[in-house]
Amino acid sequence: MKLVLAIILAIPTYTHAVTADQVKTILQRNNCMGCHASGSSSGDFQSIVTDDQWAASRFIVPGDKDSSSLIYRLKNYGNSTSINNMPRGGSALSSADYNQLIDYVNGLKSKDSGTEVADGDTETQADIGMDLQSIKAQKIVFKRCYEQMVREPLDPSSYLFKEVAKGERTASNACISLLRQARLSQNGQTRFYDSGEAQKVFNTFYDFHVSWFGPRNLTSSVGFDASRQDSIHDVNQPAYYLMKALFGDNIPYSYVLTSNESLKSIRSTNEKYINNIQFRYPKKQHVTKGQVKGISKHYAEYVGRERGPVRQGSTRNGNFNVFHHQGAGILGSQSYLLLNAGERLPYRTNGGLRTMRTLSKNFFSQVLCRELPAVRLEDAISNVASDESNLPYRNGVACMQCHSTIDPFAWATRKIYSTLSDGTTFGQDRMDMRTLYIGRYDGDEINSGPVTEWPDNSPGDFYRRSAWGKLFYRSFDGTLVDEEVKGFSELGEALSQQDAPYVCAAKRYFQFFTGVDANIGDIDHILSETELTEKERYYRNFVIKLGKELKEHQNLETMFKRIFSSKAYAAPGLGVE
Repeated sequence: MKLVLAIILAIPTYTHAVTADQVKTILQRNNCMGCHASGSSSGDFQSIVTDDQWAASRFIVPGDKDSSSLIYRLKNYGNSTSINNMPRGGSALSSADYNQLIDYVNGLKSKDSGTEVADGDTETQADIGMDLQSIKAQKIVFKRCYEQMVREPLDPSSYLFKEVAKGERTASNACISLLRQARLSQNGQTRFYDSGEAQKVFNTFYDFHVSWFGPRNLTSSVGFDASRQDSIHDVNQPAYYLMKALFGDNIPYSYVLTSNESLKSIRSTNEKYINNIQFRYPKKQHVTKGQVKGISKHYAEYVGRERGPVRQGSTRNGNFNVFHHQGAGILGSQSYLLLNAGERLPYRTNGGLRTMRTLSKNFFSQVLCRELPAVRLEDAISNVASDESNLPYRNGVACMQCHSTIDPFAWATRKIYSTLSDGTTFGQDRMDMRTLYIGRYDGDEINSGPVTEWPDNSPGDFYRRSAWGKLFYRSFDGTLVDEEVKGFSELGEALSQQDAPYVCAAKRYFQFFTGVDANIGDIDHILSETELTEKERYYRNFVIKLGKELKEHQNLETMFKRIFSSKAYAAPGLGVE
């Protein structure tokens, strides 16, 4: 017997005097389209033509002018340097135009007027003991999301709570309004709001995103005392990609898989001297201390390259940007590679015993939510050595069930190595220490064709070959992913086209909000010993659906609103046994 689970969703109905066409006319009249034309990185107003498109955009929270950037960034703050004082370089909007935009946003309030089936298992209603559209249920939902995101008891005087209690807005809408208080400006990359609630929401997700990753100790990762390196490399850097995807302006989730930016945090503290360290480098980009207020990007800082044996394989010499990003988002960031390469200095990969398998294993676990083995036993048989190999793991199918996934993934990263600077220069400043960083072999390649066979006998020229590798794993639905890639950038692009990273994100956020750890493994095959209850099957299906939707719309806010609107969030027990 299959189980039917109907999820109540907000289907918007709009009643307002100002139309979407009038909004576009106002924006055109005030020269907003020059910077916000179609395809603009500043945010595209040109292609937004309907109420639904405005309501789904990051510029508007329906019914909430205070959380809608379309409103507060057009307000004249009387400060010509303010990033919120738009139109930039022009006059403030007339009060008539500004008030019409406010009326439009307020008119986009939605009413819950229907239901939608959330997944494919449909036969009976899930009973949560209350009507999700009732004021009581909506108050429960908002109280829950507020206390999760702010990490303090809800103040009944909150204007958002009052509006939910009056039925003036849905709980999911109010939860998104609260979330948006913590979002980042496009230019300064600091938060728009400086309210206590905004910082608390920002802190909550910063702590949550940091928890995705580990280890966070450079000394244990690289095998020598790296205690002074913490002024250069921020061990929490991987979390900043997730923070930017959640709170940045029009940043798709694929950014965490494909970005080539090296990110750093903007922090502040009341301690007068803590961020004025004179003898730690880089001088202008050392890791600041205090509370994280925003996310920014590193600019290039160059170090002299190590001239020892690890460099002899390169055919070119020169300085190297210590913040160089390899591509592929989180995977290619300096801190993630230093913390997860799992090898000691110096290290040159050879595709055999010397392969960065720890990097592969940790990335699969942390970003794809897949533990080893990630393929079935029959998938690994063809990778077992046909003759006796001098690499012991090549001789057994049980070993190759894990190696078939993590080794080819690591081959695509073969051009990197962990090393130290020459200890003499860092930009224009002299250094009293050698700088730890992930370098890259430059110069001529040999044997540049794809690796069609598994390396054997530990070939010494492996690191100089073209960085061919492979994505090889079973998806949650049993599909065998088998895709050749070359280097970090292709690896990141290939990952961004798969379901796995998006379903993993859905799993992590769903667990954060509900406490439910949904099973998204490859469990639906004849040899699987995993049996799910009806409730567990519902959670699995719902999370997979959330992940597939995220892959399409790329917006974490949209996924959060989907969660806040669900019965699974209103009553995590679901009443389904």
